Amino acid sequence: MRITEQSGVVLAQSIRAGTISARAVVDAHIELLERVHPALNAVAADRYRQARLDADSADARIADGDPATLPPLLGVPVTVKESIAVAGMPHSAGVVARKHLRPDIHATVVQRLVDAGAIPIAVTNTAEGCMWIETDNRVYGRTRNAYDPRRTAGGSSGGEGAAIGSGGSPLGLGTDTLGSIRIPAFCNGVFGHRPSLGHVPLTGAWPPPHGVAPMCSNGVLARRAEDLMPALRIIAGPDAMDPLVTDAPRWPDPSPTHLAGARVTLIDD
Repeated sequence: MRITEQSGVVLAQSIRAGTISARAVVDAHIELLERVHPALNAVAADRYRQARLDADSADARIADGDPATLPPLLGVPVTVKESIAVAGMPHSAGVVARKHLRPDIHATVVQRLVDAGAIPIAVTNTAEGCMWIETDNRVYGRTRNAYDPRRTAGGSSGGEGAAIGSGGSPLGLGTDTLGSIRIPAFCNGVFGHRPSLGHVPLTGAWPPPHGVAPMCSNGVLARRAEDLMPALRIIAGPDAMDPLVTDAPRWPDPSPTHLAGARVTLIDD
């Protein structure tokens, strides 16, 4: 299986074991994102040069350290919806009046992924103000579907859906109020999960969720379902800033779950 088809969990295991380098993993995803960008326009802004340096640092850390003490996602590339703050990167949510803004610090959820060893390689396009079910704005333009550029990538986290659906990222962060993770996941053939209220801090996301906070959440998109729970466990829990997140969630282990006997509805029209 190609590097850009594997889950973040598997890539992290391979990097820790030394069977592949973090630099090779990051390079493979950057190359793919660069190749598909003219067709998809999923990436709003990249940090490819710094990501490669971060990957080299991860490889050096692996060479010098005990694999058992390394963070769980060390060396794994991730993408982040542009409306979630990544230090030094644009944070406009596709709003022209904000296109000059660059936050000094990461949003809580981004910092938690970085602390877990993940390497942000790009911020991805969003619907203007995160308001629509397609991804288009006057700052970055329109993002197109990962499988058919004639079709929508969904929204508002359409850049994430297209980036991950194309293989350019194993997992990433989006926001969801009325489907902004779930719709792009559906449109681009990937997995997405919007956590329930009070699990994941919204600190560092824009627009601020005043008035819709009970409906809004940060969450995860991933090309492999096995990445959803590990990533959610990393980003969840109180940060002393989001007043709606007060306790660490107690999620059961999903591995014993069996789908045999589950009823499934197929809609073919």
